[in-house]
Amino acid sequence: MSDAAEQDYVAQLMAQREEIEAPCNPSHYRILKRIASNPDNHLAIGFGAGSAPGLAGNLALAGLLTEIGLRPFIKEIWGVSVGAIVGGGWSTGLSVDHMLSLADELDRKGAVDFARWEVLGAGLARLLLFKQLPDGLVRGRRFRKAIERGLPVQRFEDCEIPFRAIACTDDGHAQKIIFRQGPLVNAITASMCIPGVLFPIADWNGREHGYFDGAVVEKTPLPSIIEEHHREGRKSQLVVICTHFSDSGRITKPVGFIQRMLNAMHHLEDEVWEYQAFKAREASNCKFLVLNPHMKEGTAFDFSVVRFNYLWARKMFKEQLSNAKLATRFEAR
Repeated sequence: MSDAAEQDYVAQLMAQREEIEAPCNPSHYRILKRIASNPDNHLAIGFGAGSAPGLAGNLALAGLLTEIGLRPFIKEIWGVSVGAIVGGGWSTGLSVDHMLSLADELDRKGAVDFARWEVLGAGLARLLLFKQLPDGLVRGRRFRKAIERGLPVQRFEDCEIPFRAIACTDDGHAQKIIFRQGPLVNAITASMCIPGVLFPIADWNGREHGYFDGAVVEKTPLPSIIEEHHREGRKSQLVVICTHFSDSGRITKPVGFIQRMLNAMHHLEDEVWEYQAFKAREASNCKFLVLNPHMKEGTAFDFSVVRFNYLWARKMFKEQLSNAKLATRFEAR
């Protein structure tokens, strides 16, 4: 897309802002409300990974589900990477408006705390002496402080709605870990720790391994939700609404080490996701809806377009969750 064309569609969307932000018409979402309120259904929400654009998209979904009136019927919330930030915050009762304001605060110089000494100083010495690269480029301490400052409760056990966060171990095995108890901020930061970019999070219970971004093993929370439902032996039908953020709408040539690495990682994650979605379709007693707004703006740490991406995703989700689209989009077996 040329710069002129991009500016044109951005202007067009911003011109629709009042319409997009207008409260939902409940009559447009009767089917979704009926599915959610059915006592025979077990409703779970999964917020997927997607860096800064995914943060905005997940917030858009949380806002819509709140407006439609689904929150009282949600039995559990799952999150991975930035989805863990939104899922964790929303499960505690934080409003979407408040979380959006916290995301806006990240659009400033210094919000992304690059580890200059570890990379340029000690890192260079380690490379020359031991031929070792540093474990990351970004400390992530300021992300952690922003999350910790925003959370009204500190532990999983105090969430209004049960919450699960997905991460994986950094011990070479990339073993999937599902956090469901203990300190929220530890689990959330572990879940969003992009390998090679953010420094791995050490285990806070004394284990030898640390944690990496859960998107490495499950970009969109769905397989784990299905597995837990069957493991618990629930008789109710599982209904999952989850987000998946692919890069198909904004493919550009990666420039620089970080963009190249992230580009390759995202493609691999999407390949794994295709297999996971295929297996999910074979699951019994399960219906799921995967929402993908095909975000077109922003890179991993670009928080300058959070509001734009929020509007874009809200517009897409309004359509995808409507009566007209929903009847044919829920996948079941």
